[in-house]
Amino acid sequence: MTDLAKLLADLVAIESVNPVFGGPGEAELSAWVEAWLRRTGADVTVQEVHPGRNNVIAVIDSGSGPALLLDSHLDTVSADTWAVGDPFRPEVRGGRLFGRGSCDTKASMAVFLYLIAHYASSPTHLSRPLVFSATIDEEDRQTGAYRLLDHDFGVEIGAAVAGEPTLCRLIHAHKGLIRFQLEARGRAAHASNPALGDNAIARMGRVLGRLAALIDDFGRRAGHPRLGQPTLSPGTIRGGTAVNVVPDRCLLELDRRLIPGETADGAVEEILALLDGEPDLVLTRHYDRPALDTPADSPFVQEFGKAIQAGGRDARPQVAGYLTNAVAFVERGIPSIVFGPGDATLAHTDHEYVDLAELGAAGSILRQFLDKK
Repeated sequence: MTDLAKLLADLVAIESVNPVFGGPGEAELSAWVEAWLRRTGADVTVQEVHPGRNNVIAVIDSGSGPALLLDSHLDTVSADTWAVGDPFRPEVRGGRLFGRGSCDTKASMAVFLYLIAHYASSPTHLSRPLVFSATIDEEDRQTGAYRLLDHDFGVEIGAAVAGEPTLCRLIHAHKGLIRFQLEARGRAAHASNPALGDNAIARMGRVLGRLAALIDDFGRRAGHPRLGQPTLSPGTIRGGTAVNVVPDRCLLELDRRLIPGETADGAVEEILALLDGEPDLVLTRHYDRPALDTPADSPFVQEFGKAIQAGGRDARPQVAGYLTNAVAFVERGIPSIVFGPGDATLAHTDHEYVDLAELGAAGSILRQFLDKK
């Protein structure tokens, strides 16, 4: 096993399932990454995001212009449905390392850590300052990435790479999202005399009919040339206390995906206009994230594409359906892309793995980009 593969195995062996999935969180892995980074000689900082949940930041200042930020998240999804063996005892079979987080996204973290160690010992080889961040909570609300940008790095962040499995291809655009809840309020009564009440579930049924019409309308819109149309998906519905009681409350949670050019405010206004005239209906906006849309012809994308091409990979900018920490960086005006080893179709699966050859390929591409020419 190569040193890079061993590093990845060490990362996978530390469970870091996000608490939202019932896991222990990122604390143990965060502390391990901090200790590992301090041994490299890089400038290391721990940043608290939530009690017991910390980002870890490392900076190598080459004194030559704006920095590149390499970000990878510490947390993973649950491993409750893992198929064979122990998801936190990584196994190598046929050149693949299996384990929860191996692909999403500890493979990227291993490569980024390797680069920090490499350049910490030879900072004069860097073409620009380098910042690494290991952030919490990407699998839920990306609070680690948003908190990260409150930190004083001591250097200007000129561009960012969100480490995710892309098969070492460059992702320059993906959808954003809004998560929100609709609450229909009615009046309870005995089911034997429902006319004395106001059925909140029936009220929500009318709302669902209007939302279905909007969903159909999305399919007829021009959409984004590569990401397609915006989407709206009712995800959960809850209402009623007993079958013999007219329900006075019904809750509907929705997921609205944004395409580049849309705003969260505009999308919410469209929903409110659609529901105008429906009384006793409350919309609660949980959170929203913008779409990623770094122009394919931008200097950062073009320069990074040349490094990919030099590594013998497909350098054409791609798009993705999933959402990443890049949303936090673009909100601050930082040109951002998504890049890393591994295949995103294996993320969150019961047999997650990464092809170990991808680690070396990703490292070579990033060194091609970062090395002083």
